[in-house]
Amino acid sequence: MHSFNDTTIPESYVDGGLNGRFSASVLFIDISGFTPLTETLFQYHHQGAEVLSALLGDVFGEMVCQVYARQGFIPMFAGDGFFAVFPGPAAETAEHAWQTAVSIQKHFRSARGPFSIYVTPYGNFEIGVKIGIAVGEVDWGILYSDHQ
Repeated sequence: MHSFNDTTIPESYVDGGLNGRFSASVLFIDISGFTPLTETLFQYHHQGAEVLSALLGDVFGEMVCQVYARQGFIPMFAGDGFFAVFPGPAAETAEHAWQTAVSIQKHFRSARGPFSIYVTPYGNFEIGVKIGIAVGEVDWGILYSDHQ
């Protein structure tokens, strides 16, 4: 097993590697309440899109910062959620994943419960977060490549 850094996968690809494995902890972050928010804001076309863009920056910006502050990275966004990977030994990375999860949950807490109220010109919306944590081996792969 080699050590992982943010260039491990690209360097492996350059050397002809299209897949590999490393130890890590992984968070899956899912934002709840985004569907009603998006459906409402889309009714207001350009103005709604601007409000949505600002809100996305606020909601996701803090979470992304928390992941990278603890040596994690985000390989993909999936709709209103994303995966965060913390490569390394389980004892170390599980703590990083846990600290990130707690920090993100605090960001969403309000006096009314485990969600935040976002006030927009088009209504108030409750946004919450669900988080799952896993620890183990991560298999990575490049699904398509012209690399020979």
